[in-house]
Amino acid sequence: MKKNRYGNIEDIVLEATLVTPTGAVETLHTTPRNSTGIQPRGLLFGSEGNLGIITKAVLKIHPQPEVSEYGSLVFKSFAQGVEYLQALRQTGPCRPRAKTASRPCARPKKRWIPRIFSAFRMGFLGVRAGSLSNKTVVITGASAGLGATLAVECAQQGARLVLLARNAERLEAVARECEQLGSEVLTVVGDVAVAEDGRRLVEAAIERFGRIDYLVANAGVSMWTEFAAIEDVTLFRKLMEVNYLGAVHCVHPALSHLKKSKGLFVVISSIQGQVGVPLHTGYSASKHALQGFCDALRMEVAESGVGVMTVLLHWLKGTELRQRALGRDGKALGAASREHRAGAVSLEKAAQAIVRGMLKRRRQLYVPRRLRLLAVVHSLWPVLAEWVVKGKVAREEE
Repeated sequence: MKKNRYGNIEDIVLEATLVTPTGAVETLHTTPRNSTGIQPRGLLFGSEGNLGIITKAVLKIHPQPEVSEYGSLVFKSFAQGVEYLQALRQTGPCRPRAKTASRPCARPKKRWIPRIFSAFRMGFLGVRAGSLSNKTVVITGASAGLGATLAVECAQQGARLVLLARNAERLEAVARECEQLGSEVLTVVGDVAVAEDGRRLVEAAIERFGRIDYLVANAGVSMWTEFAAIEDVTLFRKLMEVNYLGAVHCVHPALSHLKKSKGLFVVISSIQGQVGVPLHTGYSASKHALQGFCDALRMEVAESGVGVMTVLLHWLKGTELRQRALGRDGKALGAASREHRAGAVSLEKAAQAIVRGMLKRRRQLYVPRRLRLLAVVHSLWPVLAEWVVKGKVAREEE
């Protein structure tokens, strides 16, 4: 037998009691089984403005029409009550539109507009998930740059941190800074390009804190050279191993724990995951792969309560990403590189925006927000978007 949240629908009984001002009482009973006019879903009424299914409806008569707090209908006259009851048998029960009951109310309208708005809000505005206080946040690439700044930002909000990087000395320095802010910190030395290190990271986090609420895949490496000038094409393999497989190596062993906590997988990517950029062919390719992976994973884990947030960044100021970017020989550019200038975002602003996005469980975050316009233009008018991107890169080369 089909059920609703109040029990078996076949057990619904509609009791209509008509009371005249003189005190005469007439009580009628009907059920979905013996009345074709009454819909199986029962009578829809509201208590404090909320819809709900009730198994008993009381129709009263009173000189002044009003609706009581229990959802009972009050009529001016006996005739109005009878008219409503007859219409109820023909059209099925519904929730009254207004307080007056001079005529039967219409059926509730379909609520597809609020559902569309809700989906829009979830996708673009996000829904606040709470505070980072006492949440376990795992961050890769945390010894410098954005990873270190993110760790400090999370520590300021009371998070428990698990930090991974290859440089043990610099990682410990970041950990001490976070501990001074009152955060409990665990450090793990490892390389995200190694699958075993990703597994060790997750095991260490679970052993120490028992759960993972946020996994932030931040580790990455860039490049800065024309494709035709590349001398060692193995740099493409390194870019894919760090930028794409590095995230995979960490989220795969962590996924079961994220499902238990209904946590969030945060991927620090780039606008180059959506729009290609000259001199970054391998980097753009790795970020496109990461974007596709996240889009597919998001659909797979949606029903389990796990969120996936991709952060699409512009160039950042104050990082060593460009110094560590791979050149034509597959080695880091080092001192030969220069700082990003055009439209670069500070580490502090980027970290603050990312943490806000984490709390709201955003699906996709553009930093700065104006990057969303470039993505839209690239979809609608790719030639214009490419012209803008080439101009930006040319100014960086000057």
